[in-house]
Amino acid sequence: MGRYGLGAGFPGLVIAIQLADVPGAIVHCIESDGRKCAFLREATRATGAAAVIHPVRVEAIEAKSLGAVDAVTARAFAPLPLTLELARPWMERGAIAVFPRGESAKDQIATLPEASAYAIETLQSVVNPKAAILRIRQG
Repeated sequence: MGRYGLGAGFPGLVIAIQLADVPGAIVHCIESDGRKCAFLREATRATGAAAVIHPVRVEAIEAKSLGAVDAVTARAFAPLPLTLELARPWMERGAIAVFPRGESAKDQIATLPEASAYAIETLQSVVNPKAAILRIRQG
C-alpha cells in the first residue's frame, strides 16, 4: 500500500482511520491551525489512524520530504486553480488529486485557465447528488 497526501481534517483523518491496519500506510495531514492539529493528533491517537500531522501551511512543505504520495485531497480549501497549484508538486510525481467541490464543480472546471493540462473526472457525490468530487491527474 502506498502513501497518501494532503487533507487535514475530515478527508485525511477518515482515510487514515480506514488505513489504520494497513502496514506501511501513512496519511500526511497538513494543517496550520494549532487547535485543529491538536484535534487531529488526539483523534489519531484514539483511533490508531495511520496519520502524521504536519503543523504548517502547505506552501511550507517540500513535496520530496514526504516521500512517495499516491493521492492528494483537500476539502473547502481554496479556489480550484490555487488548490491545483499547491497540489502540483505531488501530482508531478504521480499523485492523483481528489477534491470534493460541491455543486459548482462544473463551473469551477469551466473557469480553470489550464483545464486542458489535466485529465479531470467528475464523480457524483453520494452524500449530495447535486455535488461532485473531482478526480484529477496530470494530462
